[in-house]
Amino acid sequence: MEISFGLDFDTKHWGRPGRWQAEFGAGGISVLGRTESTGQFLAAAAEIQSSLPYEIYKTEKEIGASYRFKLQGEAVFDRKVSIFADRQGEKREELLLAAEADLQKSPGFSEALVAAKAYWEDFWQRTDVEIEGDPENQQGIRFCIYHLQQTYHGFDPGNNIGAKGLTGEAYSGHAFWDTETYCLPFYLFNNLSAARDLLIFRYRTLPEARKRARELDCEGACYPIATLNGHEACSLWQHASLQLQPSTGVAYGIYHYYRVSKDNEFLKDYGFEMLVEISRFLLSRGQWNREGKFGYYCVMGPDEFQMMVHHNSYTNYLAKRTFLFTLEVRDLLKDNDKYEQIIEKLGIGEDFFRKIKTAAAQMLLLYDPETELFEQHLGYFELPHIDIGSIPVTDFPLYNNWSYDRIYRNDMIKQPDVLMFLFLFASDFPLSVKKANYEFYEPRCIHESSLSPSVHSILAAEIGKKDEALAFFEFATRLDLDDYNRNAEEGLHLTSIAAAWMNIVYGFGGLRSDGACLSLAPQIPAIWKRYAFKINYRGKNIRVEVTKDEVKLSSDDEKPATLLLYGKEIILRDEYRAELRK
Repeated sequence: MEISFGLDFDTKHWGRPGRWQAEFGAGGISVLGRTESTGQFLAAAAEIQSSLPYEIYKTEKEIGASYRFKLQGEAVFDRKVSIFADRQGEKREELLLAAEADLQKSPGFSEALVAAKAYWEDFWQRTDVEIEGDPENQQGIRFCIYHLQQTYHGFDPGNNIGAKGLTGEAYSGHAFWDTETYCLPFYLFNNLSAARDLLIFRYRTLPEARKRARELDCEGACYPIATLNGHEACSLWQHASLQLQPSTGVAYGIYHYYRVSKDNEFLKDYGFEMLVEISRFLLSRGQWNREGKFGYYCVMGPDEFQMMVHHNSYTNYLAKRTFLFTLEVRDLLKDNDKYEQIIEKLGIGEDFFRKIKTAAAQMLLLYDPETELFEQHLGYFELPHIDIGSIPVTDFPLYNNWSYDRIYRNDMIKQPDVLMFLFLFASDFPLSVKKANYEFYEPRCIHESSLSPSVHSILAAEIGKKDEALAFFEFATRLDLDDYNRNAEEGLHLTSIAAAWMNIVYGFGGLRSDGACLSLAPQIPAIWKRYAFKINYRGKNIRVEVTKDEVKLSSDDEKPATLLLYGKEIILRDEYRAELRK
């Protein structure tokens, strides 16, 4: 037999030669890699323990140990690998030494196995979702939760969550606005420090966002549609220049984090500065019409089938809420010593806050109180209608089979747009508004985004369309396990995986976290016998268990927590039971 264990820096990217320069350590199996374009260092050292003889082998970018032997009984190999990274590219010499030294103090296999078991047992005890009566989705949601933890757990605030996580090359590792709108909720209720670190990433990349705003002839900070390190990586101008939702998404993430955590220190040290800079960008990017209304021209909302539109309702509403939250935080912090430092640093005065208050008050919202509909953008209702059921299945995905202009010239939508802000700010809208807009826009949506079904399922559950909610949910937990889209080889749909967790907790659990008080309104799918999920809310562990007849809230401590259950205020200490509303 021949077995080789190595460190290989000749990895391919989309089949092309790797982008690493590599040099070997002085002794043993170790490599220092350097990225060719950005100059980042990655040091790796390995140690293989075995009683068998071996030879060290080297290629241009690979080094390892090769064993040749005749198998007689059992052969045991114990391999340890240590990896250190330096993104600034300043620690060339000490980095490889640190990796080599780390091998000497790292535990062996038996100790590492014990530690790993303890780690995962603790993790599942805190985050598991239980489903009785649906083994496929039980397996599916645990698959999703596992990959969320594997991909990101707040180890380094210099990281974000790529659309494919660490599992594939599609999107080249880039993070999108999905991080704040789809991924953040899981971490808010399972790992609050990791949620904070996701927002710290945006603070660390604020200089790049300021630069991007200047490139667009605007002020403040414009966050990129796709990024690894804060720089705009999207080469499609209609997305990179017209989509404002990365910036409003960051503002929403700060808003959502604060609503859940009440972390005033974060607002003081990071959040307020980001909110002000995003608001400066939104104020400079928006324009006033002849009737004295404020809004946004030539934009693209979440529905990427409509571009260069005016007054996209999602864009306008998120900008309005960003302005209002910036003002709320200003009032919260203005007696703090750091407030004046931030104001002086940014070079703004009270005139700026008066301007965003006026812009928020005069924001143009295309809402008809008679129909309770929001028009997706100016002129959307006049677009030619297309029956999406008449499109041959062989035409999907449309991006691969239709020209761009053919996609753009009708009322078909790719993913939730109006429905998206009705979900994000659920507490702002009555049930009747959600129902009217769901019934209008859902038949026009082709769900050509893996993020689309979950939001539709959550809203369908809220407005009482239980069969539709369950039908949309069927895509959620097993999208990658069953390879529904036939593209799992490109990597897992990480933000869709996060949406699957939301689909259960926000959809069937009825959790709403955008208001002043955490709210629950559980229901149970007909095919389930029981389900349960866990959240941590302001330091209190809460378990929500739902059966066909009862909702049981329990906690491992008696510290009181004020919640809304079916709209009624309750105080949860150790346990609270209520009848399930049918």
